[in-house]
Amino acid sequence: MNPFEELAIQIGEVVKRAVILSYTMQGHKLTGGLINSIEYQVRAQVTSAEIDFLMFDYGVILDRGVSAANIPYSPGSGAKSSKYIDGLKQYARLRMGAATEKEAERIAFAIARKHKSEGMPTKASFVYSKTGKRTGAIDAALEDANPEVIRLINMAMEEYISAYFVTAMKRA
Repeated sequence: MNPFEELAIQIGEVVKRAVILSYTMQGHKLTGGLINSIEYQVRAQVTSAEIDFLMFDYGVILDRGVSAANIPYSPGSGAKSSKYIDGLKQYARLRMGAATEKEAERIAFAIARKHKSEGMPTKASFVYSKTGKRTGAIDAALEDANPEVIRLINMAMEEYISAYFVTAMKRA
């Protein structure tokens, strides 16, 4: 493993932990699916490395929010099924303990109407967040991880420069 790959793996771990913590602090941990989906892949070359971070697509939706105009709900449309409403029904069962299908459906449509008027997250959802925020988890995580990432890069650069000078001195 080359030094760039080692550094990228260390940075990947720091950022991954920060993103998981940030989503957790915002309360986005109901099933653990999103948090468990967060991972990274390192692509290393001889003189560099790249880190790709991956997670379920809905993590980006939770991170950025959705404007009211983009909520996929049209009251009175008569649609026979909706993945959006199905998801809200599942949420009603898990988060709110809806005991029956009818109760879950009632809660799902109430949430959908609120999302359609306010967007997602709703103003009320901020009250339930430990941090007072329900979006921006990724930016917050990167900001929190930044000092450690810089420390790791500085250490790697010091090692690289020291090794370069030792090699140069041996040649002289």
